[in-house]
Amino acid sequence: MNFDAKIWLFILPFAVLLLLLGYWRSARLRNRRLRRFASPRLLDNLMISFSPVLRRVKDALILCGFISIFLALAGPRWGYDWQEIKSRGIDILFALDTSKSMLAEDVRPSRLERARWAILDLLEKLKGDRVGLIAFAGQAFLECPLTLDYDAFRQSLEAVDPDIIALGGTDIASAISEAEVTFDQNDNHKILVLITDGEDLGNEGIRRARAAAESGVTIYTVGVGSSSGELIPIRQPDDSIDYLRDDRGNVVKTRLDEQTLLALAKVTDGFYVPLGATGDGLEQVYKNGLSRIPKEETRSQMKKVAISRFQWPLVIALVLLFIEPLIGNRRFQKRAESDLDNRAAKSLKYR
Repeated sequence: MNFDAKIWLFILPFAVLLLLLGYWRSARLRNRRLRRFASPRLLDNLMISFSPVLRRVKDALILCGFISIFLALAGPRWGYDWQEIKSRGIDILFALDTSKSMLAEDVRPSRLERARWAILDLLEKLKGDRVGLIAFAGQAFLECPLTLDYDAFRQSLEAVDPDIIALGGTDIASAISEAEVTFDQNDNHKILVLITDGEDLGNEGIRRARAAAESGVTIYTVGVGSSSGELIPIRQPDDSIDYLRDDRGNVVKTRLDEQTLLALAKVTDGFYVPLGATGDGLEQVYKNGLSRIPKEETRSQMKKVAISRFQWPLVIALVLLFIEPLIGNRRFQKRAESDLDNRAAKSLKYR
């Protein structure tokens, strides 16, 4: 057996304790009021028909009903059933540039951080679409395979940093090749969202994009940074900031290469958008691209699903709470009269 919401099981002991405390305080208050109403000798005669046992039975029914309600809220599950799970959507791979140039701060707080935040914002709009993540610099690596587990995707995205790929540079062709391998051959729609500053140091990106288009891949390119260029800050071990330099010691300036990104998108029937200072470029990718793709049934599989059994404790709770008010606090009439006669006899005996 397992539960959907175990939090209710953790709350239950405290709730029961509070209910028992309420019983105790109620009993004390009731006895105090009765003692004020009549003398102990008279009170015994007045309470002859009251049954403490029935009072406890009523309290127990309320307590058990209370516990049953909490068990129902916890959502017990036992037993399994096989269900056919059909997924409708498209497959989207995000290829994120993690080269040193993505540390430039012409987009705040940095190119890489702004791109990461924009992907997370777009993720909130996707429903039923598989997503995956490729990190690339001088080579590409699949960080997260295509999945419907968006939490796993988020964890992979948060782990991406400029040191995750050992080989420096920006090789767009390697990212496209990795995407081709990742996509299944029978997928209906294959979308690659390429997020980079466009400085393709390998110069093979456009040729690789043409080959990808033949296998059905559409590339939407998203440019990060400014065409005017920006220095690349590098934090030193003593926490001071220097700037990336070439082999001759000259400071390197990185620029957004929009022409390359335009060409990459064009050969695959995609389009190019700049990411922008607030990351709204990916919003345009969704509105003008992803949202217009018809969502077809891409796969069907049988899944073992636990059967919800919350109805059982709920029915038990309703039955117990229905029975409780039907039970009175008074003893059966014959027994009450017999007790009253015995007390009267004892009273006459001692006179």
